[in-house]
Amino acid sequence: RAFGNSDVYIEKLIVQPRHIEIQVLGDEHGNLVYLGERECSVQRRHQKVIEEAPSAVVDAAMRQAMGETAVALARAAGYSNAGTVEFLVDQDKKFYFLEMNTRLQVEHPVTELVTGLDLVHLQILIAAGAKLPFTQSDLQLRGHAIEVRIYAEDPDNNFFPSPGKITRLLLPSGPGIREDSGIYEGWTVPLDYDPMLAKLIAYAPTREQAIRRLQRALNEYFVGGIASNLGLFREILEENDFIAAKIDTGYLDRLIENRRKAVSPLNGNGERVAAIAVALMQSTRNGKASSTNNGVNGSHRSAGNGWKRVARHEALRVEVRDPRSWRTRRARLGAHDGARKITAPMPGKVVRVVAPLGTEVEQGAGIIVIEAMKMQNELKSPKKGRVAKVLAAEGAAVNAGDVLAVIE
Repeated sequence: RAFGNSDVYIEKLIVQPRHIEIQVLGDEHGNLVYLGERECSVQRRHQKVIEEAPSAVVDAAMRQAMGETAVALARAAGYSNAGTVEFLVDQDKKFYFLEMNTRLQVEHPVTELVTGLDLVHLQILIAAGAKLPFTQSDLQLRGHAIEVRIYAEDPDNNFFPSPGKITRLLLPSGPGIREDSGIYEGWTVPLDYDPMLAKLIAYAPTREQAIRRLQRALNEYFVGGIASNLGLFREILEENDFIAAKIDTGYLDRLIENRRKAVSPLNGNGERVAAIAVALMQSTRNGKASSTNNGVNGSHRSAGNGWKRVARHEALRVEVRDPRSWRTRRARLGAHDGARKITAPMPGKVVRVVAPLGTEVEQGAGIIVIEAMKMQNELKSPKKGRVAKVLAAEGAAVNAGDVLAVIE
């Protein structure tokens, strides 16, 4: 569709591949070198979120083979500048060419830290016509670096983007910690661009030490006013398979699915937890619990002993934030079997109506896809039923809270 070409490529299926890439650098005098590899297997929606150098599964011989292949490819193209040759690696450590990115990558800081080179400075020298100031034999890798991409998105809500004002910002520091960003307290994260806020990188002599440093830095990092994936990274860095480097491109999807299946206070006890949350909210003035009356008549009435009673016709939505991970738990009181509205979680554009008017749908079925911050997000049916109304056409601009469809 993108190129107006109906040809079909048939490619080899690589089961549970790792995504490993080689950084190359070439000048305009024909000199080309490779700067080691980066492991980029932790991904969501085929987008890298954690990168590290070197890879835990690449030994010296494999590094040389991948590096020489990447240089041969760049040389065949007459390439100069910084570039990245990307590979998929199977369970037998065989590697397969994926693509080449002819630019500096988001994850270049981990390569800088393990090589001691400034890639941006070297790009400028190359553009000015200078020769590379070193050869392949001069390059040595030292230590280990891990980078996480901090996004304004909600991992607990299908990674929906979270534009808005940053009301509080606490940045980490300390030995081996690097933070690359342009955000600041009071800045409004816009709707129109990629939701990445910052890159947080930890460097240490070993991978184990780099993980511990990154854990500490993540515990110091706080972005208030919008949702972010900081809590998810804290969880990943404590997860056994990640610590053991047993990762592939499906790792994060499996982790998210296991989180959904895991027993939590809201699984099967949503109304009880919501009632307890309301009680906690009433009993403390500055706690982390909050509630909103979900557009239904009637106020919240005290039932004594710190509890709040909600009449049957009222629908109360309660959110509780975990103070450690800053994840949000959501529950709904007063839910009933009537119509449910599907609303836009953020401003955006409707790109597709998945379930037209009259469609019979199961709970969790896709209804409408909206696009915001360069990402497409599918809004799902909260219940089994029928699409009774579709209130937004494809291509329409919508605001946060707009009703897009009704399920009966």
